[in-house]
Amino acid sequence: MFDHAQSLRRSAEADPRFGGRRAFTLLEAMVAIGAMALVSVGLAAIFSSVGKTITGGKRLSTLNTYAALVEQQMRRDFEAMSRDGYLMIRNQYTTDGTGNSAQKKEVGVSLLSVETPRPRRIDELMFFAKGAFSTAREATDPDFGAKSTEARIYYGHGTRLPDNYPAFIKPGVADANARSSASNAVWIGLGDPFGPNEYAGSWMLLRHVTLLARPESTAEMFPSRKVFQWDPATARAKVVLRDKVGQVGLHPAASSLFRVLAGRLPATSTSLSRDFFREEQNRPANRPLFTSGIVDLATTDLNEVRTIVSSVTVPPLTISQNASNFQVPNPPRLQNNVPLTQEWMEEGWPAYSDATAAPDTRTPPQFPGTRLRYEPAATNYIGVLTSYNTPAKAGEGAYRRADQMMLTASNFVPNCSEFIVEWSFGDVDPDTNDILWHGIERLADTDGDGVANDGDRALAVPYPLTYKKKTQSYTNRYTKFDGTWATYSVPATLIYNRNATPLSEVSQTAYFGYLDPTKTDSAPWPWPKLIRVIFTLADPNDAGVQQTFQFLFETPGARS
Repeated sequence: MFDHAQSLRRSAEADPRFGGRRAFTLLEAMVAIGAMALVSVGLAAIFSSVGKTITGGKRLSTLNTYAALVEQQMRRDFEAMSRDGYLMIRNQYTTDGTGNSAQKKEVGVSLLSVETPRPRRIDELMFFAKGAFSTAREATDPDFGAKSTEARIYYGHGTRLPDNYPAFIKPGVADANARSSASNAVWIGLGDPFGPNEYAGSWMLLRHVTLLARPESTAEMFPSRKVFQWDPATARAKVVLRDKVGQVGLHPAASSLFRVLAGRLPATSTSLSRDFFREEQNRPANRPLFTSGIVDLATTDLNEVRTIVSSVTVPPLTISQNASNFQVPNPPRLQNNVPLTQEWMEEGWPAYSDATAAPDTRTPPQFPGTRLRYEPAATNYIGVLTSYNTPAKAGEGAYRRADQMMLTASNFVPNCSEFIVEWSFGDVDPDTNDILWHGIERLADTDGDGVANDGDRALAVPYPLTYKKKTQSYTNRYTKFDGTWATYSVPATLIYNRNATPLSEVSQTAYFGYLDPTKTDSAPWPWPKLIRVIFTLADPNDAGVQQTFQFLFETPGARS
């Protein structure tokens, strides 16, 4: 019998198109598919590993690049630092901001919503610099601006405002950016639950530059045209447009670098006609404050700053509401009072940021733990453009537009979950031969148990201790009036507030001023020779990933 199927198979095997080869069996095909699957899985694992390596490399490269830019800016600032001003370093852990105990314990803050909270350092640094500085505010009018050769430089975390606050949409120069009382459940501080500043992974480190510009030292050349509704040819317009205490180049300015004076000057007894270009400044309650985040000018200079710090004999919080009891001695004199000098230096912080301090009763009110306001973006920029779109509103619109842009002007390091500043006189610890760094005690987990405790090595200790808690005071060497050399051991009370006994474990401020108030022979106040800055960046694209960077900076030597 003729087998048709067998004939076709033989014909196919004999067909040259099949090369004389037979087809794969089912078993052979399954083995081939399995082998390909194994190879694919292996390749996928390889590509995944390579992808993660590339991603990690890109992340590290991005963070390193950003950190390098931060270091370059900070180094420029340190190189411009001037001993004609003073220096303050505050070491502080996160707290709930409602107490004033020197031994108040720190409070943990999560990086994001899923991590275990831990205490975080939120240090601050403030000094003065000389150079060429321009206001960050957008010019109200092209022919007006503000520049200075002197400035205060501040580094520290800022805070955002809850979006249910009226000032969130409409920021104003007098915004205090603070709670009104200890019992006020407004989530506005660093680490406060349920608020915009709750998680450290979204915190912003600010670099706020305050220009120091006395009104009489600023040029006033008015244009021949109208400035909005004001004609510079008229006497009234000249009064409104000119620089004055509280206004430079049509920009709002704090009346003083010191918070208590900025809130009280000009005195309320002064006749407040419409002397300010900005309408809201014509009311006593609307004096420009740095806490608003939209003011970067102060109508003062370094000479006045030094005179107030060194010679005013009235404590800051005793200044009356109309500042009638405030007087700058003429000629200046050394007040010979270390705590009072430190109190006035403390007023130079742009905000009442010590969370362990006592609640403040001044007007406008200040609350412990207050920080400068910032926002990651303008909160109502389009609204300003549409609300002030007529010629009659052009002047106010220009101001409101500048306010919106200023909310982001001081943003420096986004996603900065920790900021640590430590200092050194350059002395060496005799037990370790390492440079001796000072600040709130900071320990390294050298025994590997996952907890930094007393059994671990110290990285920084309060002055004048060494890492093994021995006392080692810094010897200050200087030239006396008669040209001879003198030395003395620097007491801790010159660096820290002597009223804080013992030193707080949560917040410590180190002060470095002009001349030692306890000496009468021109002994300079010793400054640190080195400052160590450590900050931690959180990766916004990879939850829980952080990178820590450390930089060292030198400070200027004492003037000869």
